[in-house]
Amino acid sequence: MPQKQNAILIQQEGRITLAVQAFHMGQFKSVRQAAATYSVRHQQVSRRLQGITFRPQAFPNCRKLTIPEKQTIVQYIPHLFDRICQPTL
Repeated sequence: MPQKQNAILIQQEGRITLAVQAFHMGQFKSVRQAAATYSVRHQQVSRRLQGITFRPQAFPNCRKLTIPEKQTIVQYIPHLFDRICQPTL
């Protein structure tokens, strides 16, 4: 059952993306016309036009660090060891 639900959501998101692209290309005068043509809700098309991403593709809220922040810390740690823990002979 969940796989079928996911497939439906992915298809719907594809139709929303097509509606957004068609609206940007000037094929439709209004968001409502584009949404009706692709059989999706106009609120969803409006949200994508505002830059709000599809939730499964969005960055999770529960993460403490973003990917660039994590990469920066991982790169910084070896430099820290080089400065603080100098090898002795």
